[in-house]
Amino acid sequence: PGELKFLPGLKGKTVVIDAGHGGSDPGAIGPMGTREKQLNLSLAMKVKASLETAGAKVLMTRETDVDVSSPNATDREELWARVWVANRNRADLFVSIHHNSSANRDKTGTSTYYFLKTSYDAMLAQYIQDAMLRAGGLLNLGVRPANFFVVKNATMPAALLEVGFISNPQEEQLLGNPDFQQKMAQAVVAGIDQFFLQAATMRGEQ
Repeated sequence: PGELKFLPGLKGKTVVIDAGHGGSDPGAIGPMGTREKQLNLSLAMKVKASLETAGAKVLMTRETDVDVSSPNATDREELWARVWVANRNRADLFVSIHHNSSANRDKTGTSTYYFLKTSYDAMLAQYIQDAMLRAGGLLNLGVRPANFFVVKNATMPAALLEVGFISNPQEEQLLGNPDFQQKMAQAVVAGIDQFFLQAATMRGEQ
């Protein structure tokens, strides 16, 4: 998108929130049967509400339990349908919400992923990660570059969140708790707000 011109604040910003998986794709499934697609959507809707309260315009890749593309689309077509929501609308940011899973049930923690395509991607990931750690208190698994389709192909700064491990029984229970979700949603919004402030400050130094 050339030189991104960011202003502080959430008012008037267009943010795309992508609730990972959905419809025919449940994502990971926890030991107690929690479906990742449901957790992703539940948290994404809370993020949407918080962002809208702050005056941002929010576009969702899905607001119900559906495939964004079509139930028989290829994985790539499905991911492209999500990115297209952001690219077509020239959104300021793209944030994809996921929950992690591991064969090792003891594994726990929060991580955020980005693809380095602008000077802002890692920064966005870092601010959201920091805010989620402060709010949720889970283990810090760090901010990592990754070749994920959605963060790579969104033309604007983008981050993919792995809020916690659905495969860990204690964490699964916590992640499904509405109060915890609300706290994490507010953290994601705080991280985004912090990002816009910092990006606007940096603007003169680019």
